[in-house]
Amino acid sequence: MWTLLACLGGEHPPAPSPGTPEASEAARPAWARSHGYAPSAPADLLQHREELVGALDSRMLSCELETTYRGDRQRLLASLRHHDTTRPDINVQLQVRDVALRAEGPEDSSTMRFGAPAVTASPGDLLSVDVSDRGVVRQVRFDVLTAAYSGQLPQRLDTPSTEMSCWVVPRERVEAALLEATVPAERVLALLDARQVDLYQPDFGRAVAEDPRQPVEAMAALVGWERAEVASRVQRVDEAEARFTDRIEVALRAEVPRMADRYSGQGLQVRSRGMQCPTFGYWRHGVQERCVIELEVERAPEGEAFRPQLLDLSANGSTASGHVLPMELAEDRWAEGEWRSVGEGESVLVILEVRDDRTRVLRFEGPEGITWMRL
Repeated sequence: MWTLLACLGGEHPPAPSPGTPEASEAARPAWARSHGYAPSAPADLLQHREELVGALDSRMLSCELETTYRGDRQRLLASLRHHDTTRPDINVQLQVRDVALRAEGPEDSSTMRFGAPAVTASPGDLLSVDVSDRGVVRQVRFDVLTAAYSGQLPQRLDTPSTEMSCWVVPRERVEAALLEATVPAERVLALLDARQVDLYQPDFGRAVAEDPRQPVEAMAALVGWERAEVASRVQRVDEAEARFTDRIEVALRAEVPRMADRYSGQGLQVRSRGMQCPTFGYWRHGVQERCVIELEVERAPEGEAFRPQLLDLSANGSTASGHVLPMELAEDRWAEGEWRSVGEGESVLVILEVRDDRTRVLRFEGPEGITWMRL
C-alpha cells in the first residue's frame, strides 16, 4: 500500500520517533545476528534497577521470570532416558507495540532475567511476552503474559504457571556502560583497513582482524541501533567492508589470467565450455535475455558434492539461476532442466544463467586449500 501511494504521489509512512523500539528496528543493519529490534541487554547490567512512575521514555527494562512449567512429553522422555532435568530452556519474545525483542535464557532453568533497551510506552500500552521452551526436538510455546502498562514499575505480569516482574535500569548506569562499550568497538574499527586481501583464505583474509560487528552489536544491546553512537559505527563497519570488497575485486582481476578453465580434485572433474551471450543485446521482444555458462561436471562415485562458489568481479559475488542436466539432454535443457545437486557417478552439464558478460570465477574449497577456476 505504501509503495503504491508513493508512486501516485502520496505521502510516505511517518518516520518512527527517535529513541523508540520502532526507530531501532528501522536502523537495524542487515548483518545483525540478534533477532528483533535490538539485542537483549547484558545480564550484568540488569542487577541495577529502580522504580518508575510515568511513561517509559527510551528506558532499559530489567525483567525477571519464573515458571513452574516442566516441559512437554519429549522433554520428559529424554529426562527419563538420560537422567536429565525436566526444567525448560527458556526463550522469551517481548512485544512492544509493533516490534519485538527476543532473548535466550540459560539451559535447564525455571528462572530467567532479560533486558530490553530503548523501551518506550505510555500508560495503557499493551506489553506482551511469549515464553517458550527450546525443547529437545522443537521449540514449544507454553505461556503468553499480557498486560497494559500500568504507568508504574515494578509491574508484575503472571499466569497460573509463570510470573514476571519488570523494573527499569537507572539511566546513568546505561550511559556509563555505553561509554565503556565504545572502547573495544573503537579498537576493532581502527584496525579494519589494515586487513590484507588473501584470495586463498576462506574469508579472503578478514579473520586477521576481530569481527567489528560484535562490539557494535554490544553497544546496540544497551541503547538500540538508532542512537547516534551506534548508528555512526554501523556506518563505519559498512564503509570498511565496502572498501575491503573493492580490494577483493582488484585482487581477483589481477589473478584471473593465472586461473585455469578447469578443475580436478575431491573426486570432481569440471571443465568450462565458456560463456555465450545474446547476439542482439539483452532485451528481445520485451524480454530480458541472459548470458549462459556451460560446465561439464563429472563426479566420481565417492566424489565430493559439487558446491562451488560462483563469483563475478563486482561486489562480493553474484547468484545465478541455472539447471543441471544429464549430458544427453543438453539440447532440451530449457524444457527439462532443474537446479539440483550433482549425484555420485554422474556426468552432467551444468547450465548457469547470468545477467551480463562480466567475468565469472568459481572457488573450490577442499582439504588441500582453495582453488580458483575461470569460466
